[in-house]
Amino acid sequence: MKAENVGLLIFLLINGLIFGGNQLTLSRSETKIELKPLMISGPTLAEVNETISFKVTSEGLPVKGATVYFAGYKKETDDNGMASFKIDFAGTFKAVAEKEGYKTNSTLLLVFPKGNDEFNIRSTKSMTDPQMLGDFDYAGRMAGFNFARIKAYYTYDEEGNVYPVIITLGAAEELSAEAAEIIKEKYPGEAPRRNLWIRVPDDIHLKYLAWMISRARDWGLKIYLHAQLFYVEPKTGEMLDVHYGPPLSEEVKKTFLEQRRKQALILASFAEEKGVELLDPLTFSTLLPKEEFLLYKELLPELRKVYSGKLVISDPREAGFSLDDFNLSGFDYIVVLPGWASRSPDMDPSEWKDAIHKYLEYAESVASKYGVKVLPMYLGHIDWIMNSYTSKESFEKFMSNFNSTEDTRIWFINLLFREISVRKNIAGADVHPLWFFGMLYPIYDGEVYQRFSYWPTRKTLNLASQYFSKPWNKEGKNALNMLRHIELAVNSITARSSNLALVNWASELLKKALKTYEEGDYRFTIEISHEVLNFFSHVENPLSIIIDGNEEDWKYLDPVYFNPSRTFPQFNLVWCYRNDSKVGRELREMGNLRSVYAVNDRENLYLMLDFYDNPPKRLPNIAIDVSGYWSHKFGEEFHIPLRDGIVEIWKTAYVSNEFNPQGPGSEKVGVCEVKVGKVVEVKIPLKILGNPRKVNLVVWYPWIAPWGDMEVDLVNWSILPSTSSISMSISSNKLLVGENVIVSGFIYPAHPNSKVTLTYIMPNGTTLTRNVTTKALGEFEDIVTPSIVGNWTVKASWSGDYDHEAAVSRELSFSVLKAKSSLSLLISRENLKKGEQITISGFINPPLTGIAVTLTFKKPNGLTLTETILTDINGSFSYTFTPKDVGKWSVNASWLGDENHEGASSLSLSFTVEEQPWWQEYWYLIASIIIICTASILSLKIKTKRKL
Repeated sequence: MKAENVGLLIFLLINGLIFGGNQLTLSRSETKIELKPLMISGPTLAEVNETISFKVTSEGLPVKGATVYFAGYKKETDDNGMASFKIDFAGTFKAVAEKEGYKTNSTLLLVFPKGNDEFNIRSTKSMTDPQMLGDFDYAGRMAGFNFARIKAYYTYDEEGNVYPVIITLGAAEELSAEAAEIIKEKYPGEAPRRNLWIRVPDDIHLKYLAWMISRARDWGLKIYLHAQLFYVEPKTGEMLDVHYGPPLSEEVKKTFLEQRRKQALILASFAEEKGVELLDPLTFSTLLPKEEFLLYKELLPELRKVYSGKLVISDPREAGFSLDDFNLSGFDYIVVLPGWASRSPDMDPSEWKDAIHKYLEYAESVASKYGVKVLPMYLGHIDWIMNSYTSKESFEKFMSNFNSTEDTRIWFINLLFREISVRKNIAGADVHPLWFFGMLYPIYDGEVYQRFSYWPTRKTLNLASQYFSKPWNKEGKNALNMLRHIELAVNSITARSSNLALVNWASELLKKALKTYEEGDYRFTIEISHEVLNFFSHVENPLSIIIDGNEEDWKYLDPVYFNPSRTFPQFNLVWCYRNDSKVGRELREMGNLRSVYAVNDRENLYLMLDFYDNPPKRLPNIAIDVSGYWSHKFGEEFHIPLRDGIVEIWKTAYVSNEFNPQGPGSEKVGVCEVKVGKVVEVKIPLKILGNPRKVNLVVWYPWIAPWGDMEVDLVNWSILPSTSSISMSISSNKLLVGENVIVSGFIYPAHPNSKVTLTYIMPNGTTLTRNVTTKALGEFEDIVTPSIVGNWTVKASWSGDYDHEAAVSRELSFSVLKAKSSLSLLISRENLKKGEQITISGFINPPLTGIAVTLTFKKPNGLTLTETILTDINGSFSYTFTPKDVGKWSVNASWLGDENHEGASSLSLSFTVEEQPWWQEYWYLIASIIIICTASILSLKIKTKRKL
């Protein structure tokens, strides 16, 4: 099927066969009508059970009566061009607007689960981590997160100067000359070119933060912005805890605190400008914790003048204060770090539970005393737990209570959520780190690092989702996914088959599936969908997807992923490397992913990647997980380095602490087909992936935040009944002998190139057997011309195959009636003289040989005369005679019919016989006398001459 027809057929099927629309036709011969523009607009982000409204306009004016299709439902726009929906499941959707006489248009949106209202703040830094290569976007919103925690990083030097810092690629790439020139004043000597973290001017730092905030806003996230001070080694750019930095003299401390004050006010003004919801502009470090806390308290009135959002402060006990030594009046939230709870050394898990309980009791008492809310942070981090163990052996003993580092983290997250869920002063929680792709989870401490650092899976994110998001109707979403597949499948039947019975069968099932879906009977919808999909068990490419780089195949499908953000690429990479560097050139060749579509048949997974501009010169990679949670086990994760053509598929191995999907241990296991055009299309054999029931996808570039994770529930095409059936129909149940009857049908499930036996029972009891071969979709057709009048029956059968039993259709009957016949009659003349001949001729239709045709003459005196003649091989007849009676004659032809033909009579024709003149009547006598006389005279003359 040609790609340009696929989308039209789907649209026709949905809007014509199903919804009764009549806008489009596939006839290429029709004159093209200039269509008016049509626009549909609506939200890009919404939540489950939220009213979602779309507006349809044309040239700025609302369009009434346009049909909007969304999530399997349809509505018409009102006088204001509005149509509203409410759905109870989450995912990525396309809303399509159409109206006769207008161009069809669409828009994409994301519907996220409702968040758990018990946690108003559901925060993570794993969506906005500065390294970004392990960040996730869609997965975080689907897990219920509503806040992005963004850090404003700072460092200092031995003179007490405080500098904003941003991250680079470090030793992997040299900083551009322009960037080095800009930052040189921040360094006493030559500006570094390969540092991981570099000092930057305030304006660059704020632009970097603005980029991070903009990207988070695009995903509908609120912002929790806080400052963090580290010591960044100026020669290497390595970020270290401040106790590795230079000590500060009393004089230098003043400079340091003044610099921190300045940066806090800059950050607060910036936060106000960007509408930041939560701010901690002066998170105190372990360098001068008490002094920094007191500075924050002192700055509070000034901060309130420039910032109107909520202010967050860390637990003062971490700064060395006792409960009676500090006052948190004027703040909104207190951040607590459960991993730093007051504890005894070398505790076992049960002692940890007690320590956490006591720590949160303390936090709630502070909250009650000062009217603040408690915000526990870093719930996913156990690195701090290690700090409470006095030796490697004691830490290993603690870890021996769990099967893995990840199990330890899951235990810790569960422990904390159970504690905070029952407390009234808890505002929410921040869970980090939760990355599961491209980044190692480290525990920094020599041998401990080597033993307990690991490649994290998605289990911790899934766990956070259980606490942060409310359940939604996954059965409904599954039913919609099935519907989208059978829409494509039925469209494929419509495009590929001329068998109307098959097309009607599929279309009726699709109508029924949509009706049950709209009624909320998802179980029945799925059952019907399986009936359609099972039909294709032996058919190649049942969805008619063509890998040609054209978007038409996907035009009316919902994507599995939509990226609403145009903030690409990362600000820090663009700024640090500019266009004159290798990285700069590679960045220019990259593209910002807009959406991903996915469908599957029994053999292949089909993907379509759409970019905000045309597909880039440098295509991203695709990572595929088949475990359902990114287990990183060998054989459960695959890597595809996209490029146009036939592309290798790698089975990814994690054998080191460096992420390299084509590195040591990874194996090439097959190939897939990739075509780059207006979009990027990919066909991946499911057999290579182990025929999974579900896949998770991440689209990624090196250094860049990946797109995803996308959960794709694969449609199961393999629920195969062992029984089969044959549907059959006839073109007419009554026909005339000599006419054709068309017997057509199809095998369910479809079996191409199979022999179907058609058994006809004729009226005389004789059996007629004919064999036909099925077409690509299991259809068959036989054209028979019955030669015997009477009642016929026919049934179809096939012998089955290795996975299906034999089947026989129901018996159908049809009647063969005698054929109509007709006689045509001609006369050679209409007037003749008595004694002249006349020829009567004609022919029978249909032409029949040797048929006795009766000519009935009506004489002028009213008496009749009949003559019987036979037709020749052409069905013609002719009779010549001399009528004797003068007057008006008439003649007609008739025959009685035979076993296959009805009799017939011709029209009556007339001719007139006239009297001849008297001399003509006696002409022969007179002529005879003259001849005799003449002969006699001649004879007499001859005799006379002889005598002479």
